[in-house]
Amino acid sequence: MFIFKIHVEITYSSMIQHEALLNLFFAKGIITKEEYLEEVKRVSLELQGRRAK
Repeated sequence: MFIFKIHVEITYSSMIQHEALLNLFFAKGIITKEEYLEEVKRVSLELQGRRAK
């Protein structure tokens, strides 16, 4: 159970950091939310294709 709790805490911390970076990128105009979502979709499809092989 202890290992699981650590894993959850690390995952949650990573998620928060990811969200913070995205917010900064959007606010500074480095990327748009639409560009981000398109890239997420592209990468997701690519990874699904790799898994299917």
